[in-house]
Amino acid sequence: MNQEKVIEREYPLTMTFKYLSQEMYAFWQQVQCGNIDITFYYASGMGTTQYVYGKQGGIVPKKVTVTFPKGGGKDDRDTVVVKINWLATGDPDRRINPIA
Repeated sequence: MNQEKVIEREYPLTMTFKYLSQEMYAFWQQVQCGNIDITFYYASGMGTTQYVYGKQGGIVPKKVTVTFPKGGGKDDRDTVVVKINWLATGDPDRRINPIA
């Protein structure tokens, strides 16, 4: 009878955006400072097997970490790394991506 049941897990998602317009930079800077609450969906796949993951209304993050790493090379470009963690009882729903 010594069974353990997991009822909630923490899921991580890390994304890197390699093109930062001024608007995107300003948006992620506001998220970094905690001034914008976000919900999100995420996508994966290639070709005819592209999926979108999430639930109605989007996934609500537990924690969002935004960093703007700087490279040392003359050809480096501005990037942003976004790490999102959320709590759920299981993986989010997966559907065919309607905008792919």
